[in-house]
Amino acid sequence: MGQGQDLRHLIEDQLVVAPDAHDLLTARLAEQVGFKAIYLGSYGSSATRHGLADQSLVSVAQLIKHARVVCGRVDIPLILDLEEGGGNAVTTYRNVEAAEKAGVAALHIEDHVAGKAYGPGGTLHPIEVAADKIRAAVDARSEMLVIGRTEAAHVTGDPDQAIARCRAFAEAGADLVLAAGLPLEETLALAGEVGKPVATFGLGGATKEELAASGVKLVLHALESTLLWYSTAKGWLEHLADTDQGIEPELFAEAAPAVNTLMGGDQNAELSRRYRLT
Repeated sequence: MGQGQDLRHLIEDQLVVAPDAHDLLTARLAEQVGFKAIYLGSYGSSATRHGLADQSLVSVAQLIKHARVVCGRVDIPLILDLEEGGGNAVTTYRNVEAAEKAGVAALHIEDHVAGKAYGPGGTLHPIEVAADKIRAAVDARSEMLVIGRTEAAHVTGDPDQAIARCRAFAEAGADLVLAAGLPLEETLALAGEVGKPVATFGLGGATKEELAASGVKLVLHALESTLLWYSTAKGWLEHLADTDQGIEPELFAEAAPAVNTLMGGDQNAELSRRYRLT
């Protein structure tokens, strides 16, 4: 059984929370802490792997390559942001095939035209075009979960348009639907509106029990770890620049071996002893 089936069984039994794992260290740490799944979004990948803003400057092929590296080093399912699929329905089909071969357990495909002009002034694909991409993704996958994502609430400000698009994605075969920017009340009602489980980005104001009871099965925290790494590193760099003092010896002594262990250093040491390396 592959990661797609693992994730499918997980969301059948419980609400799954997937934190932003923008790099391997974060992904391994999330697994160690006990998360059942992780999320790789275009925001974190663009910023930390490519040094670019999240404005469709990183290709879908680059996102899949990043996901392949992460999937090779963790044993929990990874949910990937596949942007708008990488082009038309045919390119979406091929990119979904490639993502599943890379080890991705689930992915979401959005209806926003590439370019990231979110909010008023953004552009959505026609609903038929967006639904065809979902249909192509479903046809291309073997066991991976397909999530139909709409940005209609952001672009139009009309929750009804978001719900209509999620309904179209559900009819096209999406396993879950995601309406970015939909208010909490409408998000909690979405599963009943479309007849499919719901994925959402992190929502305040609702408990895990309320989310699960409403049909929300997957909560993606898309930006937090990237922003926290930025904030922490910025604070330390500013401190170093002002004082020329590194981190406290106690913190170094605690963190350095922990990171070494997390990334496989202890296993390498054991191999070294096995093969009598000095």
